[in-house]
Amino acid sequence: MIDLTSSSNNLEDIWGNIDANLTIFFDNSLKEFLPKLVKIFDDNYISYFIESFPSEILFKQIFNEKIKIGNLIINKSPKIVVLPTNQMKALKEWDLLLLKRSYAKLRMSMATEKEDICKPNSIAVPNPQYFTIGSIFIDIYQIRCKNENKIITTNELKEIYYLLKERKVEAGIMWEHQAKLNGFKYMDMNKTITLEIGVFKGADKNTLNAYEITNSIEFRRALDSVEIIGD
Repeated sequence: MIDLTSSSNNLEDIWGNIDANLTIFFDNSLKEFLPKLVKIFDDNYISYFIESFPSEILFKQIFNEKIKIGNLIINKSPKIVVLPTNQMKALKEWDLLLLKRSYAKLRMSMATEKEDICKPNSIAVPNPQYFTIGSIFIDIYQIRCKNENKIITTNELKEIYYLLKERKVEAGIMWEHQAKLNGFKYMDMNKTITLEIGVFKGADKNTLNAYEITNSIEFRRALDSVEIIGD
C-alpha cells in the first residue's frame, strides 16, 4: 500500500464523486488544468472520480496497489488514464487499452536565477520514485554534474514552490507551464515528454463520451489557457 498521508494533504489531488462509475487517472503534471477539466465535465453532466497523483503511483494502482491518505484507503480501477508515453506503451503491449492517442507535450524546466544546471547549491526535485520529471532530471544531472549532494527530494510539487519562494533552495525542478504560472524565472532543460490518454477495454457509453469530450475544442482551449501544449 502506498501511504500518501502528510500534514498538508487535504485531498486536493482527488476530485468528484467517490461512487462515480467513471474513474479517471490524470498524471499530476496536469494538476493546474484540473479545475477547468472538471468544469467542462460538470457542464456536460458527466459524473466522475478523478485522481491526480504522480504517474508511478497511478501506474501501480492500475495493477491493484492501494493508496492511503490519513485514514482513507482508495482502491479504484480507472476507465480512462493520462500517463507518459512509456507507461502507456506498456499498457498497450499488455492489450489493456481500447483506445489511445497523444494528449499533451510537457517541457522540463529548472526554476532558478542561475544560468547552468550545475551552479545552484541546492536543488529541490520531485521524488524520482514517483515523479517522472524527478527521475528524468536525476539522470541528466548525474551525467552533467556528477554531484547529488545538492539535491533535496520532495513528495509534493507545492513544497518546491514554497522552498523557492522562501529562498530555502536555489533551484527547483518542474514543468515549464508550472514555472510560468508561479512566476518563476526558469531555465529550459531541453527535454520534452508526451502524455497520452487511453481508454481501457470494456468501456461503457459514458466513458467513451468523456473520452470524446477530452478531444474537443473546448478542452484544447483549456489546455492552452494554463500554458500546456496540446498534442
